[in-house]
Amino acid sequence: MPPGQPAPLAVRAMHAALVQGLVDRRGLIAVEVPADAPAATLDLARELAVDEVLDSSLTCDGRRCSASLRRVDRDGGVLWIRNFTAPPDRIVSLREAVLSHLNTAYPSAPLRPESPNFTVGAEDYERFLRLTERYRTRGQGFSSEQVLDELDELASSSPHFVAIPLLTAHVALQRHQSSRAPGDAERAQGAIERALTLAPSDPRVLLLAARAARQAANYGEAKKHLAAVERLEPGHSGAEFQMALLHERRGDVEGAKAIVKRVVQRHPSTYHLLNGADLLYRQGDFDGARALLEQGLARSPDRFNGLSRLAQLELAHGDLERSADLYRRLVDRAPEETELLNLGTALMMLGRLDEAKACFERVVEANPSSPYATLSLADVTKLAGDGGAARQLYSRVLELTEDPEGAAQLDSVRAQALAHLGRGDDAVERVQAAVQRRPDHPWVAYEAALVHALIDDRASALWNARRALDGGIGRRWFALAWFDPVRAELSEELRRREAAGET
Repeated sequence: MPPGQPAPLAVRAMHAALVQGLVDRRGLIAVEVPADAPAATLDLARELAVDEVLDSSLTCDGRRCSASLRRVDRDGGVLWIRNFTAPPDRIVSLREAVLSHLNTAYPSAPLRPESPNFTVGAEDYERFLRLTERYRTRGQGFSSEQVLDELDELASSSPHFVAIPLLTAHVALQRHQSSRAPGDAERAQGAIERALTLAPSDPRVLLLAARAARQAANYGEAKKHLAAVERLEPGHSGAEFQMALLHERRGDVEGAKAIVKRVVQRHPSTYHLLNGADLLYRQGDFDGARALLEQGLARSPDRFNGLSRLAQLELAHGDLERSADLYRRLVDRAPEETELLNLGTALMMLGRLDEAKACFERVVEANPSSPYATLSLADVTKLAGDGGAARQLYSRVLELTEDPEGAAQLDSVRAQALAHLGRGDDAVERVQAAVQRRPDHPWVAYEAALVHALIDDRASALWNARRALDGGIGRRWFALAWFDPVRAELSEELRRREAAGET
């Protein structure tokens, strides 16, 4: 460890203690700082739209760590400051010191009477912090299964430390969201039940329980947990935003939009603005999504996920060249799957098929089991004129989407592959299942139009195309060759809308 630099475990211990110490106090709502947030305190307060920031610093040498805590209001005024030291090889001591000093930092926000004393041994605490860092960074050789197994071991030796089941539930829920494996959902639920037993009034536990219930379509249970957060912290923005997602999942789109509008007006943090834009985008409200994105990026211009959302909006309903430029810059920073797929899509829409194919091939090489990437590669291969290779790829999509556990989430993907392979009846059955699940979603209507066009069902293709256009899908998406069987009818529909001022 270089002189004057904090030990990584000490930094993680200090951060965890600060979060725990704040959420255990009455009258405080702790907003955790994202990894790519600005370092300057005033910029951070502006980005998170908070009343104040609890600023911390830590430097260590071989003998001791010197720490500083400061409460700073949004105008830069220092409300409280405390400096202290701790041995670098006793991480638990640093944690206890931070928790103790928070008692004097917030005398008007005492600990909740029901807040338990989360005991954990020194070795287990250090091991937990290392696991947390491993999960956060996800370096070479990372295995979420290994992390979960080690967390299970820690839960046995330190059963009263609530952070362990919290992290277990978070990791398992993230895995289940992508894999849909029932074992992950069961693991998450077991961890949440342990956390609720340890800390039934911890907003983090309740919010995680609400998320798990929502993902499992147990909407009544999700609403119960969110109501508990509201009783503890009236107006908690995280709970309100989850309530918006719950309304969306239950089909109450207008109710979801109203909640998002209220949340971003009262608490216009970058996090809420960008996530609010996501919800509006999913519902085809591109103008509303753009307005929230612009507000969020004004607060944090270099935020990766904000720029990615803007690039997605340009791709769907804006400037294709700008979308491709944004995605290329994002891929240069971090070649994530979503950004590579969307860069390839933008390039494909621009007619730059070789460049698009290279993007899709990168994703398939990194993740051969991705049905979305394989479908995209099949599409661009077919557009480039290699029908034989495209058929092989469409057949591979069918292999990747045949698992009944996750098939319902991939109905439209499978339907497109079936249609390209000439299996019309099967394609219609699949795409209708997708439409029935989300009857008002404009992108689902678009995918249905595409499938029906491919199998030359002109009436159904046009009916779904009109629904997609009504939902805000841009006319550029109908320029793809898949719509050639209904090109004349589509052109007439678009001319009619243009004359009526509808597009």
